[in-house]
Amino acid sequence: MTTPKSPPPLLLREGYRLFFPWAAVVGIAGILPWAASFAGWVSTPWTPQEHAALLIWGTWGAVLLGFLSTAFPRQSEGPMPRPAHLLVLLAAHALGTAALLWPGGGFAKVVAATLPWFIATVGAFRLALPSLGRRFDGTTAGVDKT
Repeated sequence: MTTPKSPPPLLLREGYRLFFPWAAVVGIAGILPWAASFAGWVSTPWTPQEHAALLIWGTWGAVLLGFLSTAFPRQSEGPMPRPAHLLVLLAAHALGTAALLWPGGGFAKVVAATLPWFIATVGAFRLALPSLGRRFDGTTAGVDKT
């Protein structure tokens, strides 16, 4: 006799539950150092370009990953991503976002910032592939349901 499998923790059941709060954390982390700088407590934390990259790729990137990992499986009536898949996406996103603020520049910084983003993007779009054969009215577009 097998015991029923327990569901994953609530935070890891759907992508938006993990990535939307993460987007808020990254956004706050991108703004607080500037408030401390304007108050005179620290020097300017990073360049305006690094700040923009952090907020665009970090905050909005996390929102995009949360949307893709939730909406596409729901729309395609497919299984939600496994918790391990979501955690890999989160780790790749966090590494790519941290690499944006890596001191210095050059090719190594570009690779360090791009590779985790590539992994996260491929992982998120892998979730979207089953929904490509569906219409927006909820019917399938040539997909045999047998």
